[in-house]
Amino acid sequence: MDAIVLLASCDKIVPGMLMAAARLDIPAIMVTGGPMAGGVVFDGRINEGHVVVIRYEGPKGGPGMREMYKAMKYLYGLGLAESTALVTDGRFSGTNNGCFVGHISPEASEGGPLAIVKDGDRITIDVTKGELTLHVPDGEITERLAR
Repeated sequence: MDAIVLLASCDKIVPGMLMAAARLDIPAIMVTGGPMAGGVVFDGRINEGHVVVIRYEGPKGGPGMREMYKAMKYLYGLGLAESTALVTDGRFSGTNNGCFVGHISPEASEGGPLAIVKDGDRITIDVTKGELTLHVPDGEITERLAR
């Protein structure tokens, strides 16, 4: 069985967007810590069809649960807000565009599911079902958590 966590938030579904089907199955690009997001966004690693995973931004990992609006604005500025997704244990407020999932709990610093995500892992965001699924076999999940 794959690791599954609850979907926290997704912005409106806009026709013509990658998210139009309300279900995404896309590869992850990892960012450890929100301040690193700008570098990852601007270095060309993120392209249409990626999910950006920013971990260690929850109440303990941040510390203080910093807001992830900068990462969303970086994606928007590069024209990627409607063709990528962002998943984090951090928080969102204010205005954002595209598909984003926040407040993942337990957070990565507590051994939550984002702690084991690696670049290239497949993640499904199913807005209709309210599910976020990391497609990693049980044995691999156990191995990664043991590290």
